[in-house]
Amino acid sequence: MLGQDLVALSTEIDPVVGVDISDGDVTQYDDVKKLVEEHRPDQVILTAAWTDVDGAETHVEACRAVNVLGAKNVGRVCKDNNIPVLYISTDYVFSKEGPRPHGEDDPHEPINVYGQSKSDGEESLRQSGAEWIVVRCSWLFGKKGKSFPKTMLALAKKNDSLKVVNDQIGAPTYTGHLAIGLLAILKKGLRGSLQLAATGQTSWCGLAQEVFEQAGVKTAVHPVSTTQFPRPAQRPRWSVLSLKRCQEAGIELPSWQEGVGDWLR
Repeated sequence: MLGQDLVALSTEIDPVVGVDISDGDVTQYDDVKKLVEEHRPDQVILTAAWTDVDGAETHVEACRAVNVLGAKNVGRVCKDNNIPVLYISTDYVFSKEGPRPHGEDDPHEPINVYGQSKSDGEESLRQSGAEWIVVRCSWLFGKKGKSFPKTMLALAKKNDSLKVVNDQIGAPTYTGHLAIGLLAILKKGLRGSLQLAATGQTSWCGLAQEVFEQAGVKTAVHPVSTTQFPRPAQRPRWSVLSLKRCQEAGIELPSWQEGVGDWLR
């Protein structure tokens, strides 16, 4: 989802080359080494990830192989080739509830396997010796792959009303906007732990309502609590991130509502 939006920004002056698992597996050190030697990139954005949050609870090793070992392999190879690495992380490394946004240096307290794997992936990259950038994002949706807005629109075709969780709060972020922000981070030469998401915040219920309103869908959306929709993996109730460091560097994404509109268009 995010990787394809990054590749779509490729130009003659600033080419962006995308590789997928068919080209090389990040869990295999030799594959990563071969890819880097073949393409000789100036910088690497590691978007490869296990993102099935519920599936991670029963596929712990497979999840960690991608999110932790993958980061270690990419970091080691990039260190040997003096290439900076930008690792995409997540709001799910945090779990404490508001009222303030999670800071870039706040302690991690993940409450599910996926969140722990991304937290450990961050540390794995830091320990690799590579020049690193960690960018935590939240609630991504985009043109490619699965996403919450797509699921809601599909369900709306079959239902007059839907029940959606309203006690989890975050910043739904359109990957088309995020991709632009990530390239800006690299161009400005930022380093360390950063956070980048759409401005504003809402619940999953609020996101569904906004998607339906902008899409002209009449399906009613009724708020419910997380306890009424138990899932294999726990979700943080508060996923709002501080965007201070990116904002200080002049990098800010549009609102989540604008993201919905651009995604629909």
